[in-house]
Amino acid sequence: MKNFIISLFGLLFLSLSVSANTSNADNEFLGKWNFTVSQAPWEYSRGDMLFEIKEDNVISGKMKFLNGAEVLIRNVKQKDENLTFDITTQGYVLNIVTKLRENEIKGFVKTPEGDLPFSAKKEVPED
Repeated sequence: MKNFIISLFGLLFLSLSVSANTSNADNEFLGKWNFTVSQAPWEYSRGDMLFEIKEDNVISGKMKFLNGAEVLIRNVKQKDENLTFDITTQGYVLNIVTKLRENEIKGFVKTPEGDLPFSAKKEVPED
């Protein structure tokens, strides 16, 4: 009986791990994006961002601005087509709130001076 219970828990854990990895592999947010923050200062108005899965099965990433500065993407939260995340730049934590529509992300960046429009298009890899 004890071996049966241990086997059952092992099977349950394995099936949860497989389903978590499958859902992340199909995650439409993963990959490289070209972003625009139209009302931001020039050096922060455009760039690239990359979302990936860390080994602990958490989505993370980085943003690279026109001026070459890179920041980490943190506190990524995804629910269906909604994605929120934080970046820290010039000593400020900025929250970015977005929604996925096809291969485009639209939303806004919450800054101390107010909300700024945010958009991004997924970069399609060349075959």
